[in-house]
Amino acid sequence: MLPVSKYQPIVHYQWGDVCGGWMLVDSEELSVKQESRYNII
Repeated sequence: MLPVSKYQPIVHYQWGDVCGGWMLVDSEELSVKQESRYNII
């Protein structure tokens, strides 16, 4: 597992109209994602 850096950035993705997530770890052994809903005012 490599640390996040400008050479190994976190992958961001968007799904739906107001949701997105970040792939914190993505390997054959483990997948960790943080997802959130954007606050739209």
